[in-house]
Amino acid sequence: MRIFLPFYYLFYSRLKSNISRIAWIFTYIIPIFIVSYLSNIEFIFTFLLIFSIYFTYEIGYIYNDCEVIKKEINPTLRLKKEDIQYYEKYKLIIYSIRILFLSIIIGIIYLSYPYYINPVFYTLGGILFLYIIHNSIRNHWNILSYSLLNFFRYFAFFSFIEQDVFFCFLLWIIYPLCVTIEFSSKSRFYTSNYIKIPNFDRFRVFYYILLVFISFPLCIIIFNKYTIIFLILSFYFALYRLLSFFLIAKKYRNT
Repeated sequence: MRIFLPFYYLFYSRLKSNISRIAWIFTYIIPIFIVSYLSNIEFIFTFLLIFSIYFTYEIGYIYNDCEVIKKEINPTLRLKKEDIQYYEKYKLIIYSIRILFLSIIIGIIYLSYPYYINPVFYTLGGILFLYIIHNSIRNHWNILSYSLLNFFRYFAFFSFIEQDVFFCFLLWIIYPLCVTIEFSSKSRFYTSNYIKIPNFDRFRVFYYILLVFISFPLCIIIFNKYTIIFLILSFYFALYRLLSFFLIAKKYRNT
């Protein structure tokens, strides 16, 4: 029955270790609250937004792990055999209950924060649409769908609120671009011939330090809410990646 609970499937299938769960808090939850705070968005609504996004995202995860693998030659198996059997037996109930819970959250948002309902619909609808596309193809276009999925999971809502292309671009640079570069270095993509990343932790440190150096003059030239958010998030991720890198290096030195 726990598969019906929000975030359970995320932790069960993706974030299995305590370290990965802590990292998720620092790389997702905190940045979302930072952007919400700087955008004067209510604290409670941000919780509801995160719940609705991950309820939607987990539907994509479940479909990918239980349905898409049937079409693949060498699928990535994230679930045990008994989990797949449970899914096959109760999949209609699983999807129905999850859609019901998601509808309740959307209903709460509609009643309590009606001015946010359209951006929420666009965000959740975009995630479902992109997941259908992402799970339907297995070629180089997955790089684009992966990048867009990450953007919608992180920052699409704020882009729909502001309706500013420049702000949208800055938010994409902050996180989705970084993970897209990493994703495109996988051997199954032709881009791996040009993108070589021997050490992902070191690459992330370099990436965010570079963003800090870019965000400073940008904030001086164009001083507004968008560049301030870009500057703060660049500093935040740079600090987080630096600390993570040194902690990992210290761990290996002590072993």
